[in-house]
Amino acid sequence: MEIYLSILNILLEVYTGKNLNDVLIRYNNQDNFPKIKNITYGILRNYYSINYSIDKLVKHSNLQSRILLQIGIFELKYSKKPEYAVIND
Repeated sequence: MEIYLSILNILLEVYTGKNLNDVLIRYNNQDNFPKIKNITYGILRNYYSINYSIDKLVKHSNLQSRILLQIGIFELKYSKKPEYAVIND
């Protein structure tokens, strides 16, 4: 759960105009940094595809809800993690 809160905070800062590398430096000391970095870069790499999927499902959402959906959709579509493990996290 801590990983997803870190990713949420990182993406909130990036979407409001901060530099991704500057934001990631603050999380460099965390044990799960490789996973945080992988998911964050993956969401940004597949941003339009993920948001297209969200737009088909949800009419209106605030930024935090959209980021949480982005994390979930990224893990379901683009990671090698089993679906049941994504849902349980």
